[in-house]
Amino acid sequence: MKARGETIRLQDSISVVTSFGEHVVELCYGDITKLPVEEKMDIIMVSAFIGDYSNARGTLIGALFANLGISTRELSKDKEMDLRTHYSCWLSKPLPLDLPFGRLLCFEKTRGCSDNSLERQIRDIFKVLVPLLKNQSTTIITPLLSTGNQHSDEITVLQSIVTGAISWIQAGLPLKKLKIVLYEDNNKELNSKFAKLKQTHLKSQRKRQAVKEYDIFLLHQPTDATIVSSLKQNLLAKNDKLSIYYDPSKFDQKGVWQQEIFDLMMGSKRIVPVLTPNFVKSDECLEMFNMAICCTRRKGKDFLVPLYFETIQIIPVSISLVQFLDCRVRKEGDTPALKMESACTRLMLTETEGGESNVSQADDNVNHDVFISYAHKDPKQAQLLLDEFEKQYPDMEVFFDRQDLKVGGMWQKGLYYSLDTVKCVVALVSPSYLSSVVCQEEFNIAMYRSQNKADNLLLIPVCIEDIPSVPCLYGQHRLVDFRGNQYSELIPSLVKDVASWVKANKRPKYCSNTASKVALFDFKRMSEIRKKEVYDSYNIKTNSVERKSSFSVPPLDQSENHVVVSVSQNDLSLATSLLYQLEKKSPDIQTSLIVDRTGTDLKCLQTSQKIVVFLSKQYLESPHHLEELFISIIRQRNERGRKVLYLCQASQLADKPSFAHLLPIDINLGDPFWNGMFTESTKTVKLSLMDLQGSFTYRSQDFAAMTKLADDILLEIAGLTQAKPSPIIVNGIQENSAVPLELSQCLVKMTDTPQSFDNSRLPRTADESNDPNKEQAPVPLQSSARQEDAKPDREHAPVTSPNDPPPEDTKSKDPDTAPKLTTSPNDPPQEDTKSKDPDTAPELTTSPNNPPQESESIPPVSDHCPSKDARTRSEKKSSSCNIL
Repeated sequence: MKARGETIRLQDSISVVTSFGEHVVELCYGDITKLPVEEKMDIIMVSAFIGDYSNARGTLIGALFANLGISTRELSKDKEMDLRTHYSCWLSKPLPLDLPFGRLLCFEKTRGCSDNSLERQIRDIFKVLVPLLKNQSTTIITPLLSTGNQHSDEITVLQSIVTGAISWIQAGLPLKKLKIVLYEDNNKELNSKFAKLKQTHLKSQRKRQAVKEYDIFLLHQPTDATIVSSLKQNLLAKNDKLSIYYDPSKFDQKGVWQQEIFDLMMGSKRIVPVLTPNFVKSDECLEMFNMAICCTRRKGKDFLVPLYFETIQIIPVSISLVQFLDCRVRKEGDTPALKMESACTRLMLTETEGGESNVSQADDNVNHDVFISYAHKDPKQAQLLLDEFEKQYPDMEVFFDRQDLKVGGMWQKGLYYSLDTVKCVVALVSPSYLSSVVCQEEFNIAMYRSQNKADNLLLIPVCIEDIPSVPCLYGQHRLVDFRGNQYSELIPSLVKDVASWVKANKRPKYCSNTASKVALFDFKRMSEIRKKEVYDSYNIKTNSVERKSSFSVPPLDQSENHVVVSVSQNDLSLATSLLYQLEKKSPDIQTSLIVDRTGTDLKCLQTSQKIVVFLSKQYLESPHHLEELFISIIRQRNERGRKVLYLCQASQLADKPSFAHLLPIDINLGDPFWNGMFTESTKTVKLSLMDLQGSFTYRSQDFAAMTKLADDILLEIAGLTQAKPSPIIVNGIQENSAVPLELSQCLVKMTDTPQSFDNSRLPRTADESNDPNKEQAPVPLQSSARQEDAKPDREHAPVTSPNDPPPEDTKSKDPDTAPKLTTSPNDPPQEDTKSKDPDTAPELTTSPNNPPQESESIPPVSDHCPSKDARTRSEKKSSSCNIL
C-alpha cells in the first residue's frame, strides 16, 4: 500500500565523513510531493525517457504536476543547462520560492540500455553535479530513478545511486544530504540492500581511518637517500619516539597510488619535502608536492615545511608558490652538518601542538600596523628600522617579510594581504628597490591605497641611497632624505612619527597628502581603451561580433596543452563560451578547465602555453583559486617577454583584496560599452566539449567578450601577433606621463614642511589629456624596475632556520639564484614585466564602475635571520577539454 499523503519516514541512513564535515545518504518512504516547504531541498531529481515529459499517472512527473503545478515539459523548454549528450540529464532554472524544491534535475534514460549502461549513466549524474553545485553545500531528494513505468531493476538503481553519491562525496562533491524516497510502505529487499551498502561503507571508512599516522612524512626522490637518511637520523637523535615515513614510494602506474599517498599525508602531522634538482625532475614528486599543497588547505599552518637542500636552477612554479626553509651551504662558516642541525631544530620547534586550522585564515588573522617595504639587497637598513620599532614600541605590529612570512605558506598572499591591513608603509628606496619587480608591486599597491581616502594609508618613501633619477610616480610623495650616515641618526624620529600616525592619525609635516593630488589610477580611461580595441577590430551584429580582418590558425601540436582556464563555479558559463569559441576556430587546440573541487593537479598551470583566469568576488574568496592565481602570476613574471596570463574580470570585485584591482585586465565585463551593444539580448550555441555537452544560452555581451578573448589568445598561439605583457601590479603612470624627475626635485628633509613643487611634470588626468587646447607631447617613461635575470629580487626568498648566524644578504649574493639587477633607472628599459612601451600601454585593472578599493601586497621570504629582539617579537605573535 502506498504512503500517499503521509510524512516522509526515515528508514535508514549512511554517514559519510570527509575533511569537509559529515554528509548523509538517507533511505526514506513517503510521497515526495508532500515534502513540507520548511524542509525544502535544493534539487529534486526525476526521470523520463528521452524527450518524454508527459504527466502520466503513477509517475513522479505526473504527481508534481497534479499536486504542485510543476510542469517538467515547460521547464524543459527553458533549461538552465542541457547536458544530455554525455550525462543524460538537464537542470532547470530556479523554481518558485513557495515550492519545497529549488530546482529540478531530469535524468533521461536511454531506451533499451543494459544495467551496466544504466549504472554508468546514474553515476555520471553525480559527476556532472561537481560543476553544477557551484561549490555550495547542497541537498537533493530523489526517487529510485528509471524504475516504475521505466522498469529498471530497483536493486541496481539503488546501488548505483548510493555508491555513486558516496564516491563523489569523498572526492569533494559538496552534497550535504541525499534523500532517496520510495513511494510505498516498506520494501524488505531494498532495506536489506541499503543495509549491506552501509556495512560496506563502514568497513571501507574504518580501513581508511586505520592508515598509520606519522609525525613526519618525508617527501623525497629516492636518489636523495643520503640526505634523507641524515635528516632522519638527526630528527630521531632529538626525539627517538618520532614516527617518520621515509620509504621510497613504488609508483604503480596501473594502480591509483595517489589515494594511498593522499591518505598517508592527511594522517601525518607534517609533510617535509626535500627539495633538490632530483626532486623537481620527478613527475611523481611534483604531483605529490601538489597534493601536499591541497592537504595544507585542510590541515593548516606548520603542516607543509619544504627544506631546500641543493640549488635548483629552475624552480617549478608550484614550488615557488610556497615559502621554504633554506638548508644550503651558501656562506663562510656554513657546513652541511650545521645546516642539517638547524633544519632539524626548526622542525622540532614548529611541531604541531595546537590542532588543525585553516591555513588561509591563519595567514590573515594578524593585522599589522606598519609594513617595511625594502629590497633584499638592503637588509641592514631594514633590520635597523625594525629593531628601532621593537625598541620604542614593542607592542606595535610591524610586518617584516623575513620573520612574518611562514614556511609552507603562500608568500605572495602574505605580502598582498598584509599590505591591505597596515596603516603605514615605509618604503626604503634605493637603486636596488627601483630594480626589484616585487618592490615596485608593493609600492604601487601602497600608492593605490594612499590615493583612496577611505583607506587613510600613510606612505613614507625614504631615500637611503643616491639615485640618478626618480620615476614620476615617486614624486607624488616626496622622498624623505635618509642618505649617508644620517640614516641611523634619523630612524628614531621616523619611528616616532609613524607611531603618531598609527596611534593618533597625526600626519608628519614632511609627508604630502596624495589623496588631494591628481588621480593616478584612471580606470575610466582604461575602459575607453578596451572599447576602442573592440570597435576598431570588430563589426557589431545583432547578438555577436565579427572580426573585421579574419585569420586562420595553423594546425597545432595536439600533444601540448595550449590553454588552461581557472574559474569559479559562478562564472562557469563564461568559461564554456570561451572554450566553445577556441575549439570552433582551432579544432586542434587542447584545453583544460579547472573548477571548484574537481582535482588537485596544478601541473597544467605550469605547462600550458596560455592561462585564462576569470576574476570575481567568489574566485578571490577561494583559497585554492588564489593558489591558482598566484601560480599564474609567478609564471607571467618568469616569462617576462611573452604574454602567458589573460585576465577577465567577470563581475565587480570586493574592496579587498586590493591587489586584484591593479591586475592588468584584458576583458572587463563591467565596462559600460558592452551594455546596449546588441539588438538581441541572448545567443544560444551547442557545445561539444569532452566534458560539457548540450545547448547553452549566453548574454550577447558575454558571448561577444569571449569572442575577443578567444581571438586574442589564438592570434598569440598562432604567432600572428606578439602581445607584450603588462606589469603584474600596474602603476598609475600612462604612456603620456612625464619623464623621470631629478632626485633634488623629490627630496624633502624631516625638518621641512610641504612645499609647492612643479606639478607640470606629473601625469595628467583623463580630462586634461583630452583637452584639445592643451599641447600634448608624448614622452615615454623609462622603466624604473627591470630584471636581467630569471627571478626578481623578491619573487621567492627562502627562510633560514633560527640557529643560523645572521648572513650579510645571502639572497642577493647567491651566484646560482641571485638576480642581476641594474641600479640606474636611466638605463634603457628591458623586456620584462615592468618595461613600458608606448605602443603597448599596460591596461589597468578593475571595472571603472568599481569604487577605489584597498590593496594587498605580495612579499617574498628571505634567508635573513632575525635579531634577538625580532625573534622575541615573532614568538609573541602567534579540442580536448578536461575538467581537472
